[in-house]
Amino acid sequence: MRYTFSDCILDTNSYSFSRDGEVVSIEPQVFDLLRLLVENAGKLVTKDQLIETVWGGRIVSEATVSARINAARNAVGDNGKDQAIIRTVARRGIELIVPVDCGDRTVASPPIQTRQRSPSAFMRQRSDFA
Repeated sequence: MRYTFSDCILDTNSYSFSRDGEVVSIEPQVFDLLRLLVENAGKLVTKDQLIETVWGGRIVSEATVSARINAARNAVGDNGKDQAIIRTVARRGIELIVPVDCGDRTVASPPIQTRQRSPSAFMRQRSDFA
């Protein structure tokens, strides 16, 4: 399958990745991470899903996961500050936030929305101690 997003092309048949028309050499784990993100464009990918898919469920350090996410960001021309393509959701996971065209259809990422608080979230909890 050939996925096009931003100015990048990820081809899962030939295991190639290009940006701005030039082939970019990336590590296999970074390729797998990008593949997971484009296949779930607009959806949050949890750390557990990431570890299961990219590392086959093996135990890996936070530094290893962060390094691969940073390498993926560099490959697509993004960075941790802007997060214009790959967004980190603190303590939840990561998400590809740009539309992805996969040949026969386009997967549009939903707009980022702020979470609405329920009325009960504003109520004060009262605790009494005996």
